[in-house]
Amino acid sequence: MPSLVGSEMCIRDSFSTDLTDLADDIAAYKTVVNIIRETDLAKNFVVLPGDVADVKSYIENNERILEYNPNFMEKLQEDSNWHGISVLARQIGHHLSNHELEVGQAGIDEEIEADKYAGFVLFKMGASLDKAIHALEIVMKEDRIGKSVSRNARLVYLTCLLYTSDAADDSL
Repeated sequence: MPSLVGSEMCIRDSFSTDLTDLADDIAAYKTVVNIIRETDLAKNFVVLPGDVADVKSYIENNERILEYNPNFMEKLQEDSNWHGISVLARQIGHHLSNHELEVGQAGIDEEIEADKYAGFVLFKMGASLDKAIHALEIVMKEDRIGKSVSRNARLVYLTCLLYTSDAADDSL
Protein backbone atom coordinates (compact mmCIF):
# COMPACT_ATOMS: atom_id res chain seq x y z
CA MET A 1 0.00 0.00 0.00
CA PRO A 2 2.70 2.62 0.79
CA SER A 3 4.27 2.04 -2.62
CA LEU A 4 1.00 2.98 -4.32
CA VAL A 5 0.79 6.22 -2.34
CA GLY A 6 4.41 6.95 -3.22
CA SER A 7 3.66 6.37 -6.90
CA GLU A 8 0.65 8.67 -6.77
CA MET A 9 2.77 11.35 -5.16
CA CYS A 10 5.39 11.04 -7.90
CA ILE A 11 2.70 11.40 -10.54
CA ARG A 12 1.25 14.46 -8.83
CA ASP A 13 4.69 15.98 -8.32
CA SER A 14 5.68 15.52 -11.95
CA PHE A 15 2.28 16.84 -13.06
CA SER A 16 2.60 19.97 -10.92
CA THR A 17 6.13 20.50 -12.26
CA ASP A 18 4.78 20.25 -15.80
CA LEU A 19 2.10 22.82 -14.94
CA THR A 20 4.76 25.10 -13.45
CA ASP A 21 6.89 24.71 -16.59
CA LEU A 22 3.85 25.46 -18.73
CA ALA A 23 3.09 28.59 -16.70
CA ASP A 24 6.74 29.69 -17.08
CA ASP A 25 6.57 29.05 -20.84
CA ILE A 26 3.39 31.11 -21.12
CA ALA A 27 4.98 33.96 -19.14
CA ALA A 28 8.04 33.86 -21.40
CA TYR A 29 5.87 33.90 -24.51
CA LYS A 30 3.88 36.87 -23.16
CA THR A 31 7.13 38.77 -22.56
CA VAL A 32 8.17 38.14 -26.17
CA VAL A 33 4.74 39.22 -27.44
CA ASN A 34 4.89 42.42 -25.34
CA ILE A 35 8.20 43.34 -26.96
CA ILE A 36 6.98 42.58 -30.48
CA ARG A 37 3.76 44.52 -29.90
CA GLU A 38 5.81 47.71 -29.52
CA THR A 39 6.86 47.48 -33.18
CA ASP A 40 3.69 46.18 -34.87
CA LEU A 41 5.72 43.51 -36.69
CA ALA A 42 4.62 39.91 -37.10
CA LYS A 43 6.46 37.19 -35.16
CA ASN A 44 8.46 35.05 -37.58
CA PHE A 45 10.13 32.66 -35.15
CA VAL A 46 9.47 29.88 -32.66
CA VAL A 47 10.03 30.50 -28.93
CA LEU A 48 11.53 27.55 -27.01
CA PRO A 49 13.04 27.01 -23.55
CA GLY A 50 16.58 25.68 -23.66
CA ASP A 51 20.02 25.33 -22.16
CA VAL A 52 21.44 28.75 -23.09
CA ALA A 53 23.01 31.49 -20.97
CA ASP A 54 20.09 33.91 -21.39
CA VAL A 55 18.56 34.03 -24.87
CA LYS A 56 19.83 33.07 -28.30
CA SER A 57 18.56 33.54 -31.86
CA TYR A 58 19.46 31.08 -34.58
CA ILE A 59 18.18 29.32 -37.65
CA GLU A 60 17.92 25.54 -37.77
CA ASN A 61 16.48 23.59 -40.69
CA ASN A 62 15.23 26.86 -42.21
CA GLU A 63 13.25 27.66 -39.04
CA ARG A 64 13.95 30.77 -36.97
CA ILE A 65 14.27 29.93 -33.28
CA LEU A 66 14.47 32.11 -30.18
CA GLU A 67 15.76 29.89 -27.39
CA TYR A 68 15.61 31.20 -23.84
CA ASN A 69 16.86 30.18 -20.43
CA PRO A 70 13.82 29.83 -18.13
CA ASN A 71 15.78 31.36 -15.22
CA PHE A 72 16.61 34.42 -17.34
CA MET A 73 12.95 34.87 -18.25
CA GLU A 74 11.90 34.42 -14.64
CA LYS A 75 14.22 37.29 -13.62
CA LEU A 76 12.60 39.47 -16.28
CA GLN A 77 9.19 38.76 -14.77
CA GLU A 78 10.38 39.65 -11.28
CA ASP A 79 12.47 42.74 -11.93
CA SER A 80 11.41 44.36 -15.18
CA ASN A 81 15.10 45.16 -15.65
CA TRP A 82 15.98 47.14 -18.77
CA HIS A 83 19.17 45.19 -19.37
CA GLY A 84 17.31 41.89 -19.60
CA ILE A 85 14.61 43.39 -21.81
CA SER A 86 17.35 44.86 -23.99
CA VAL A 87 19.04 41.46 -24.37
CA LEU A 88 15.75 39.82 -25.30
CA ALA A 89 14.75 42.66 -27.65
CA ARG A 90 18.10 42.48 -29.46
CA GLN A 91 17.64 38.76 -30.12
CA ILE A 92 14.06 39.31 -31.28
CA GLY A 93 15.35 42.12 -33.50
CA HIS A 94 17.66 39.68 -35.28
CA HIS A 95 14.68 37.58 -36.33
CA LEU A 96 12.32 40.43 -37.17
CA SER A 97 15.06 42.03 -39.29
CA ASN A 98 15.55 38.70 -41.10
CA HIS A 99 19.24 38.50 -40.24
CA GLU A 100 21.02 35.51 -41.73
CA LEU A 101 22.61 34.46 -38.39
CA GLU A 102 25.28 32.42 -40.14
CA VAL A 103 26.64 29.74 -37.82
CA GLY A 104 24.39 31.20 -35.13
CA GLN A 105 26.23 34.52 -35.20
CA ALA A 106 25.13 37.93 -36.44
CA GLY A 107 27.49 40.21 -38.33
CA ILE A 108 28.55 43.63 -37.07
CA ASP A 109 25.96 45.50 -39.16
CA GLU A 110 23.29 43.11 -37.90
CA GLU A 111 24.34 43.67 -34.29
CA ILE A 112 24.07 47.42 -34.77
CA GLU A 113 20.62 46.99 -36.30
CA ALA A 114 19.66 44.84 -33.29
CA ASP A 115 20.93 47.62 -30.99
CA LYS A 116 18.63 50.06 -32.80
CA TYR A 117 15.69 47.69 -32.45
CA ALA A 118 16.37 47.20 -28.72
CA GLY A 119 16.71 50.94 -28.19
CA PHE A 120 13.39 51.57 -29.91
CA VAL A 121 11.68 48.87 -27.84
CA LEU A 122 13.13 50.22 -24.58
CA PHE A 123 11.91 53.70 -25.47
CA LYS A 124 8.42 52.43 -26.35
CA MET A 125 8.28 50.45 -23.09
CA GLY A 126 9.12 53.55 -21.04
CA ALA A 127 12.87 53.39 -20.41
CA SER A 128 14.58 56.75 -20.03
CA LEU A 129 17.57 57.53 -22.25
CA ASP A 130 19.90 57.00 -19.27
CA LYS A 131 18.41 53.57 -18.53
CA ALA A 132 18.58 52.55 -22.21
CA ILE A 133 22.23 53.63 -22.42
CA HIS A 134 23.05 51.76 -19.22
CA ALA A 135 21.37 48.61 -20.56
CA LEU A 136 23.31 48.82 -23.84
CA GLU A 137 26.58 49.38 -21.99
CA ILE A 138 26.05 46.12 -20.09
CA VAL A 139 25.24 44.33 -23.35
CA MET A 140 28.41 45.74 -24.95
CA LYS A 141 30.53 44.30 -22.14
CA GLU A 142 29.00 40.87 -22.74
CA ASP A 143 28.79 40.56 -26.52
CA ARG A 144 31.43 39.48 -29.00
CA ILE A 145 31.42 42.62 -31.16
CA GLY A 146 32.16 45.00 -28.32
CA LYS A 147 35.69 45.61 -29.57
CA SER A 148 34.77 45.58 -33.28
CA VAL A 149 32.43 48.56 -33.08
CA SER A 150 33.23 51.52 -30.91
CA ARG A 151 31.15 52.11 -27.81
CA ASN A 152 30.43 55.66 -28.97
CA ALA A 153 29.15 54.53 -32.37
CA ARG A 154 26.71 52.10 -30.79
CA LEU A 155 25.52 54.69 -28.28
CA VAL A 156 25.06 57.26 -31.06
CA TYR A 157 22.80 54.84 -32.95
CA LEU A 158 20.78 54.25 -29.79
CA THR A 159 20.59 57.95 -28.87
CA CYS A 160 19.59 59.08 -32.37
CA LEU A 161 16.90 56.47 -32.54
CA LEU A 162 15.50 57.40 -29.13
CA TYR A 163 15.48 61.12 -29.86
CA THR A 164 13.96 60.54 -33.32
CA SER A 165 11.25 58.37 -31.75
CA ASP A 166 10.65 60.96 -29.05
CA ALA A 167 10.33 63.77 -31.60
CA ALA A 168 7.98 61.70 -33.73
CA ASP A 169 5.76 60.96 -30.71
CA ASP A 170 5.74 64.66 -29.70
CA SER A 171 4.45 65.67 -33.12
CA LEU A 172 1.39 63.38 -32.88
